[in-house]
Amino acid sequence: MVYLMHMCATATIATARPGATVAQTLKDISAGKHLSTLAFSEAGSRSHFWAPVSRAKRNGAGVHLTAKKSWVTSAGHAQSYVVSALAPEGKSPTDSTLYLCAGGTPGLSVAGPWDGFGMRANASAPMILEDCEVAPGLQLTEDGAGFKAMLEVVLPLFNLGTSAVALGLCRAAVAGTAAHLKSARFEHLGQTLGEGLPTLRAQLATMQIDADGLAARVDDLVDHLERPRDTTMLRVLESKASAGDVASIWPSSGCSATRKRALLWRRQAMFCGNSSLKPFWEYRCSERESAAPFGSAGQARLIASEYRA
Repeated sequence: MVYLMHMCATATIATARPGATVAQTLKDISAGKHLSTLAFSEAGSRSHFWAPVSRAKRNGAGVHLTAKKSWVTSAGHAQSYVVSALAPEGKSPTDSTLYLCAGGTPGLSVAGPWDGFGMRANASAPMILEDCEVAPGLQLTEDGAGFKAMLEVVLPLFNLGTSAVALGLCRAAVAGTAAHLKSARFEHLGQTLGEGLPTLRAQLATMQIDADGLAARVDDLVDHLERPRDTTMLRVLESKASAGDVASIWPSSGCSATRKRALLWRRQAMFCGNSSLKPFWEYRCSERESAAPFGSAGQARLIASEYRA
């Protein structure tokens, strides 16, 4: 998740509006010296990340931001945050603007730790912006164009990345469940769980089929992002829906999967992503070559390969 959010934020920075002063930030990212992330979700709009309830206030040429962001990966560790807020004159919930807020900006703070399942490794936590000043050059989109950037730049890469993460979890869950069914025994019967319960074998087979199906969807989505077409957004949404199949681990491994140091507990590390900040752009950030709405060719495939192993 650290790496995924970093890539989504970097894509947003790289496609910033003309006049945005982000060239040095992109150079630092390309050199592996700068970690960025997204700060979209708010308590007031919950999972509707595309509809911030906070509103930017003009202060001369720049703006001031006050917001309660409910879930930010790399909170307190990132060098910059791509922050959403309603445009100062916005009239609808989607009239938002995206800004780049430096990690040391006065008024920016981590509100508290996150201790949720699967999130311990990536410093996801709520953050508060209290009258944070943002210079004009750090406004990433035109006023009211944040929603468009969220859908065309962030959402495709985010859904691809989370689907690839889910695929890695699915494959680990299938392998771990298979090992569990082969090793756990009914001692009074002299049989393993897999030998004694055909229902569990059937459930394991379903898990494998679902995992293979998700792998095919990830490959298909990569192809659609590299070669956008009319069905690209449909594939973006389908991949996210398919990723939910990881939940099928529960029937066949039961409570064993949730114990500490067991199947899923160990796999929390999968969500940590790769925070080494390796350069990953095919184009040179210093020159900021124009990116297509769904990212540059090859970028999507790199995201998928980073997570699915």
